[in-house]
Amino acid sequence: MRKNHAAFTLIELLVVIAVIAILAALLLPALSRAKSSAKRTACLSNVRQVALAIRLYADEHNDQLDYYTNNIYYMYKDCILPYIGPTNSAQTNFAVFACPADTSFYAISLSDYSSYGFNGADGSYRGESDFGMAGQKFATVHDPARTALNGEISGGIGVSWHDGIANQHNNALNIGGFVDGHAAYIKIYWNGASGVPGFPFWYEPIAGYDYKWTPN
Repeated sequence: MRKNHAAFTLIELLVVIAVIAILAALLLPALSRAKSSAKRTACLSNVRQVALAIRLYADEHNDQLDYYTNNIYYMYKDCILPYIGPTNSAQTNFAVFACPADTSFYAISLSDYSSYGFNGADGSYRGESDFGMAGQKFATVHDPARTALNGEISGGIGVSWHDGIANQHNNALNIGGFVDGHAAYIKIYWNGASGVPGFPFWYEPIAGYDYKWTPN
């Protein structure tokens, strides 16, 4: 007597493959969202730590971070390194300055190897007397919960590393730190002008946005 062995038919195999494909299609977007959320969470933690280091520096330097260079929005990093933790004087890259979603600024010298900038500006861009938080005493800021202290460089130029849109656009979603110590995922206003003159870092947003650059 010949013994019959159970086996999948071609139709059953095709059904199994189809089910696997459907499950993959359902799970991959969820995994992508979870990965993006994890990157935002890590970035939010970084921004808070950098903001705290800026505050610690200010506590020991007359309640402010002096305006000492026209690109202080990048070079502030050199001032706060002792407040970040143990550092190697020859090291340029530190994990706390790297947003997991950033694939550019953290790797270049232009931004001092950091994903995050400081709200300190050259007055020739914002106006002769507006240097942001550079040289501004923290105790004199009128609205510390809305006044930007630090944040992702991408927000200052009107793009986002988190919302999947690479080009300059309005309502770019970025993580920013504020003078009162909190950090948040916020929309950044862009006025529509292209190039450097259109960078949101140079002008205040219109009504309805949860941040401002000028301390007073």
